[in-house]
Amino acid sequence: MKKIAVVLISMLVVYACGETPETKSESAGKSGSPATALSKSPDIMMKRYDVKSGIVEYQTSTSGNIMGLNIAGKGTKKLIFKDYGATEIVEEKKTKRTMGEVTQTHSLTKFDKGIVYTVDFDAKTIIKGDERGVYKVLSGGNASMKETGEKMMKSLGGEKVGEGNVLSYTCDIYELMGQKVWIYKGITLRTEGNMMGVKTSEIAVKVDFESHIPDNYFNLPDFPLQEMTGVDPDVEMGKDDKTKLQEIKNMSFEDFKKMAKDDEELGSMTEKDLRKTYEMMKKMASVMPGK
Repeated sequence: MKKIAVVLISMLVVYACGETPETKSESAGKSGSPATALSKSPDIMMKRYDVKSGIVEYQTSTSGNIMGLNIAGKGTKKLIFKDYGATEIVEEKKTKRTMGEVTQTHSLTKFDKGIVYTVDFDAKTIIKGDERGVYKVLSGGNASMKETGEKMMKSLGGEKVGEGNVLSYTCDIYELMGQKVWIYKGITLRTEGNMMGVKTSEIAVKVDFESHIPDNYFNLPDFPLQEMTGVDPDVEMGKDDKTKLQEIKNMSFEDFKKMAKDDEELGSMTEKDLRKTYEMMKKMASVMPGK
């Protein structure tokens, strides 16, 4: 169930708020049949931004109090992408202080046309997963990721609330589920959130768009590669996952609570946060194809 929720939310963040190259071409009135064929190309559907390439550097921060525990943190993040986001790599380094105890995290994730590589620096391994099948199922097999994301965004009550500038780039500002996001041509340049008493912020401090990105910028550490099981593109979201979505769609909150007890992450939530999660997943499930 956690996999379903993560994929649904990531689609909203990445695809709901930007015009992709193929939709721009169609609106410009290019010839019908080639454009139609192009829009259904798997590689084209993986393109998520209306900027061909770029490097964005961010500063991140976290502060708040959870059940009497003071939390404070800061960090950096770097996004590098090419081919309109069909290939990208994201690296984050964070330091968090909780009641005097300091923890540091380092993450690196590469997205390459639906194939995801997640680096585990502690275990010195790289986990490879194929998410093309998941996105295919979520889109119904014939809609672009952007179209599916927009449908989900509206269903969940997300809306555009205005415009604002980040580093002189004019962004559309969206609000959804306690977060405010500044989007420039599909690329998130700023995010502010407040959940469970914890405030989070991520803002771009340096941007370089449309520059040539050397291939070695997308290299991963020389760690052993482990492939996730069940990653066939056509069965990534299998029958059990689809069934679970439909169960959540028709499930009462009391039944959802019983099911959540067996889930490590959901089982640790307060009832208030669990209800928010239930309502979010129920709405998401309602816009997903049933078969």
